[in-house]
Amino acid sequence: MSFRNVISKSELLRQKRELEATKDVDKILSTKKDVILQKVSEVGPQVSSVFGKFLEELKTAYDDYAVMVASMSYDEILALSKILEGGLELDLKKERYMDVHYWKPVIVSKKFITPTTLAQSNFFQDAEKIINMIIEAAWLKSFILKLIKDLRDTDKLINALEKVVIPETEKKIASISITLEERDREELNRIKKVRNKMVTGVGSV
Repeated sequence: MSFRNVISKSELLRQKRELEATKDVDKILSTKKDVILQKVSEVGPQVSSVFGKFLEELKTAYDDYAVMVASMSYDEILALSKILEGGLELDLKKERYMDVHYWKPVIVSKKFITPTTLAQSNFFQDAEKIINMIIEAAWLKSFILKLIKDLRDTDKLINALEKVVIPETEKKIASISITLEERDREELNRIKKVRNKMVTGVGSV
């Protein structure tokens, strides 16, 4: 069976519907890409800001730590380090932004000792800020990497649709349309010939 024999108007309509649906998907993916790009542009500066504040807070914590241990004996420092071991418990919470899934660390419990001096209080406050910043920086960095990966995947799909699927479907539609037009002309010519023969036959009678 030749290509011409399997071509029909229903096939033409099917291809046109398929093209329309593909273009709709392309628009949705393009919108998604724009939204993700916007989010990346928002999260990027946040990561830089957190890391900048982290370095500042780390210096403050180091200074407060030096003040704290200056008034403590070796045994007191050793005892303090043992108490602080395992003083933080984290859990991972699965979150979603559009189609992007990522894990966000969440503090479940903190087991810091009660400070007995102002120096200890200052250092523990610094330590808590640093821990929160580390957690925030970690999940922000993980989140932005997930966004970038999804952005690349979305871009690949858009390229496949715009450079392969849509052009090929448009070519099919053009080819089917030409074939149907040729078939209609042939059918019209055939009808004209039959009509002319009938008119000629009637005239000769």
